[in-house]
Amino acid sequence: MTAEHQARERLEAAERLTGATLDTAACVILVTDTDGRIVRVNAATTAITGYGEEELLGRPVWDTPVSPSGTHDIEALFVWPNRSGQPVIRERDLVTRDGRRLRMVWNNNVVRDEHGTATYAVMTGVDVTGERTSAGLVTHLMQAAITTALIGLDVRGRVTVLGSGAAHLLGLDPHAAVGGPLAELLDPGELRERTGTVDPEAAFAVLAATLGAGGESAARDWTWVSRGGQRRVVSMTLSTTTDAFGDHVGYLVVGRDVTEQRESRELLVAALEKERHAVERLRSLDDAKNEFVSTVSHELRTPVTSIVGYTEMLQDGDPVEPHPQQLRLLDSISRNGQRLIALCDDLLALSGLDAGTTTWQREELDLAAVVPAVEESVRPLLGGRRLDVTWHAGPGPVPVSGDRAQLERVVLNLVGNAVKFTEDGGTVTCRVHRDAGEAVLEVADSGIGIPRSEQDGLFEKFFRSTTAQQRAIQGTGLGLSIVAAIVAAHGGRISVDSEHLQGTTFTVRLPLAA
Repeated sequence: MTAEHQARERLEAAERLTGATLDTAACVILVTDTDGRIVRVNAATTAITGYGEEELLGRPVWDTPVSPSGTHDIEALFVWPNRSGQPVIRERDLVTRDGRRLRMVWNNNVVRDEHGTATYAVMTGVDVTGERTSAGLVTHLMQAAITTALIGLDVRGRVTVLGSGAAHLLGLDPHAAVGGPLAELLDPGELRERTGTVDPEAAFAVLAATLGAGGESAARDWTWVSRGGQRRVVSMTLSTTTDAFGDHVGYLVVGRDVTEQRESRELLVAALEKERHAVERLRSLDDAKNEFVSTVSHELRTPVTSIVGYTEMLQDGDPVEPHPQQLRLLDSISRNGQRLIALCDDLLALSGLDAGTTTWQREELDLAAVVPAVEESVRPLLGGRRLDVTWHAGPGPVPVSGDRAQLERVVLNLVGNAVKFTEDGGTVTCRVHRDAGEAVLEVADSGIGIPRSEQDGLFEKFFRSTTAQQRAIQGTGLGLSIVAAIVAAHGGRISVDSEHLQGTTFTVRLPLAA
C-alpha cells in the first residue's frame, strides 16, 4: 500500500507538472488519444484561435477548425513506426474564430508506454505568421525588379544575398554571386586609391572602419564593374545589420545607379565652363570696343570742332565775305559738323557710363530750374517748324541731388526726341513737378509713337523703331540709352507709355533731396 501511495503521488505530481507546462506554453497544444479524439487542450489554444475547450474536447481532431493535418496524417502517427522520436513537422494555415488566417508550424509526435505502444499524440502549433510575412516581404524586396541595388554581406564582406536590382546592374546570377567578396564588384584602381589595398578582406575592413556612429556610411560614388566589363557609377552606402538580440551579423549595401546623372552633370559643368570663357571673351571684346569708341570719338571731335569753328568764321565774313551761293554750302557743313560733334559727345558719354569713369558733380539743385536752360537749347530745333511746345514747372521748387549737366542732358534728349519724332501741327509738353515724395519729369508728344512690340529694347544702345527707319528720320539710337543710364545713376527710374502713331510719354522719377 505504501508503494502504491508513493506511486500515486508521483503520478499526481507528474500530472500537475504536465498541466502547468501545457497551460503556460505560448503555443497551441492538442493531445489526442489513439482514435484521434482530442483529450486535452491548453489555454493558449483558446487565446490564439478563439475556440474554447468545450468546442474541441472529444471531437476527432481532423473535424475541428484547428486541425494540423488531414485524417491520414493523424492515423499515420500511430501506424508508422516513428520510434526515433523525431517529430513530424507540417506547415499549414489556420483560420481563427474571428476569420483571421494564421500560418502555423506543427510539430506532431506520439507518446508511447514502456512497451513502445502509442498511447497519445501531441500536436504543437507555433504561430509564424509575422515571421513568414516579414520573410516574404524581404524576399519580394530582394527579388523585385527595382532600380535600387541591395546586397547583403557577412561580417567579412562576402555576399550572402544579391537583390535583383544589383544582379541586373552587374549582369550576375543572384545565386552564383553568393560567397564572393564585395571588393570584386568594385573598380580595382578606385578601390586601391581609396583603401590602399586590393586585397578583398583588407579593403573591406577599411571600408567598414569608416562607418559613422549610427553604423552607416555617407553616400559616396563608386564605380561598379559588371561581368561584361561595363562600368557604372553607383551612389553607395554601407550599413551594419543586427539580429533580434542586437548582435552584429553582417552589412547591407544600398546602391543607386547615377551614371547618367553624373554624365549629365559633367556635360553641364563643361558647358558652363565653356560659357564662362565665352562671357569673359565677350567682356574683353566689349571693353576693347568701348576703348576704341572712346579713342575714336576723342580723335574725331577735335578736327570736327575746328571744321565747325572755321565754318562759322566763313559764315560771319571773316576773312572775306562769302558769296550768297556759298552760304548754303557753309550752312550744310556747319549743320553736319554739329551732328558729328553731338554724335561724338553721345559716344563719349556712353563710353564713360559703361566703363564707370564718368565724373559726377553731386549738388542739390532745383529740377524745375533746369527747364529754362533746356528750353533755350531746343529753340534752334524749332526754327521753321510748326509745333506747339509748352513748358510747365512747379508749383514750388523740386529739389533733387545730382549732376546738373547730366540732368540737363536727360531733359534735352527727351525733349529733342519729342521734337524730332513729332510732325508739324503736333504738340510737345515738358512738365516738372512733385508726386508721392518723388521728383517727376514728364515729356509727352503727339508724334509717331513706338510700337508696343518693340518697347522692350527701347533703352538699349542703337535702338531705332521700325517707324523711324521707314520714315528715314535721322538718329543714332544712343539718346535713350544715355538717358536710362543717367537716371539709374541718380537712383531713379524711367518708363514709357506709347502706341504706334498715338504719341509717346516718357516719365522720369527721381528721389527728392532731403
